[in-house]
Amino acid sequence: MKKLFYVFAMVGAVLLTSCDPNSLTPTGDATKLWPAGGEEPAHWGFIDANGKMVIPADYMEAHGFSCGWSFVVTEDDEEAFIDKDNKQHSLDGKYPLSDFFCYNRLIFREDGKYGLLDENFKEIVPAEYDDLDGVGDNAFVGFEDGKLWGYLDANGKEVIGADFKYVDPFAGGFAVVADGEGYGVIDEKGKYLIEPQKKYIYNLGEGLLAFESSNEKYGLWDKKGNEVLSATYQYIYPFTCGLAMVVKNGKYGFINTKGEEVIACRETMAIPFSDDVTWVVKNDESFVLIDKKGETVFKLKSGFIPAAFKFEALPFTHFHNGLGLIVNQEEGEFRYIDKQQQVVYKWQWDSMDAPARKSMKEMTTRENIIRSMSGTQYAPLFNHMEKKNF
Repeated sequence: MKKLFYVFAMVGAVLLTSCDPNSLTPTGDATKLWPAGGEEPAHWGFIDANGKMVIPADYMEAHGFSCGWSFVVTEDDEEAFIDKDNKQHSLDGKYPLSDFFCYNRLIFREDGKYGLLDENFKEIVPAEYDDLDGVGDNAFVGFEDGKLWGYLDANGKEVIGADFKYVDPFAGGFAVVADGEGYGVIDEKGKYLIEPQKKYIYNLGEGLLAFESSNEKYGLWDKKGNEVLSATYQYIYPFTCGLAMVVKNGKYGFINTKGEEVIACRETMAIPFSDDVTWVVKNDESFVLIDKKGETVFKLKSGFIPAAFKFEALPFTHFHNGLGLIVNQEEGEFRYIDKQQQVVYKWQWDSMDAPARKSMKEMTTRENIIRSMSGTQYAPLFNHMEKKNF
C-alpha cells in the first residue's frame, strides 16, 4: 500500500492509546532502559535511569524496548530481539517490518509473504498475505487481498472484508479508508461513520480527524464529520500528550482537543510532545525545552542540539521516562540528560551518521516511526494514505 511520507525533516511520530503504554511503545516500556554507545563507538548497549550500563555494549545496533523486547544487530551481523536480561530471541528467517512491537504485534515477511507475531513471537497470522500494514488499536491490522484492503483483528481473523482501495490504521475505534468515491471513516465493524467524500481527511487521535479545505488549510472534525475547528492551519499533526502541533504562517504552535491554540504559533520549529515536554526553536537559533503550558523548562547549552531534530526516525531520541538525548555535532558527543539538564550518561561517536545506520538506510515509511510517551490514540504521523484526487 503506497503511503505519503510528509516531508518534515525533524520528526515523525506515533500516538498512543490510554492503554498500558508498556504494551504499545518503546518510550513507555516499563523496562526503562535506554540504548547508549559504549567505549567503542560502533558498539551499543543499554543504560538504566542512573546512567549505569546494565546491558553490555556488545551490539552493532540497538533500538528502544517495546513490549519487553529490543531489536539488536550482533557483531556477526545477525538480527535478533533481546529482553531486559539480555536474552536473545532469534528471528528464525523471519524479517520484521518494524524494529518495534505495536499493540503487542509485529508484522514480518517470510518468502515474500506477510504474517503477524505476538509479543512472545508466536505466529498469530502465518506468512500468507500479499501485504500487511498499519497495526492499529485493538491490534487491528490492514491486509491486502489482490488490490483491495480489509482488516484482521488481534487474533488474525478477517473481520472487515477487502472492500477498500486504501486503509489506514484504526485509532480510537475508527479508521480512515478510501474507495473509488473518496475518503470515508468506518468503525470496527466496517460500518461507515462518514460516507466517502472528496475531502482529504486523516486520523489525529483523541477521537478527532483533520480535514483539508478547498484553500488547502486544515481544520478538525469529530468522527462523525461535525466541525470542531474551521480550516485554519497549514497542517495539523496528530495528538500527543493531549496536544496537537499546528503550523500557521510557517510558525509552529499547539492546540488542545477543543481546537484552542494553547501555545501560540510563534516558534521557528517544533516537534510533537512526549513525556509532557517538547523541543522548540526560538528566534531561529535557541533550542528550548517547554512544558504543556508553553513555559520554558530550560534552554539547551550552546553547541548542543536535541537528537530528535537530527535523527527523526529513532524513538529513543525524544524525551521519555524522564530522559532526553542531545548531541554536539562538532565534537561528536551524545548525552542523555534529565529535565533539570543534568547529564546522566555521555559517549563519543566518531561519525555523525545516525546510530543504527543500517536500519535507517533500509527503513520504509511504514517503519519510520517515533513513539511519543503520552497520548490517547494510536495514529501514525506522516504515514497517512497518500492524498489522491477522486
